[in-house]
Amino acid sequence: GYHIYDYSVIDDDKFSWRNNLLDVTEYIFSAVFILECVLKVCAYGFILGKNTYLRDGWNCLDFVVVVAGLVEFVLPAVNVSALRLFRILRPLKTLSKIPGLRTIISALLNSVAMMGNIVFLLFFAMMVFGIMGIQFFQGEQHARCRLTPYPVKLNASCQDALAPCWATYIDTVTASPAA
Repeated sequence: GYHIYDYSVIDDDKFSWRNNLLDVTEYIFSAVFILECVLKVCAYGFILGKNTYLRDGWNCLDFVVVVAGLVEFVLPAVNVSALRLFRILRPLKTLSKIPGLRTIISALLNSVAMMGNIVFLLFFAMMVFGIMGIQFFQGEQHARCRLTPYPVKLNASCQDALAPCWATYIDTVTASPAA
């Protein structure tokens, strides 16, 4: 709906037409979602039984969105800004009503567990190669041939400009290569 799309633009005037429109659409969409939730609970039952309302994952998502909206309306004085994060789920709730998109969203959510396994495997491989690198190269990184703590490359024109100091630099580096 419009209220979800237009939250990105901030309007500081509480009584502007834009904020009033957002408030009205918020009430309308919340009322529609609450009505849908109540009708489904009356039709299927709430939680006890085989095919009740909260046995379906999509209905659980709907219920969480509705309860978060109700808490925000019932307790306006209390700072419930964390519950506003559930507004992000409203487009997902709306998209879940379209059968083709519902299949795609279900496939994406089911693939999250498999992606977790892949991330764990990649983390394990990175740890193994990190430990191998530390074992193979331990102590080798400390022998550097420069005076500064960071790499410095001088081009030929700078070397010519620093010719009087260049001999001193070379003598210092050759005397202590790990400097």
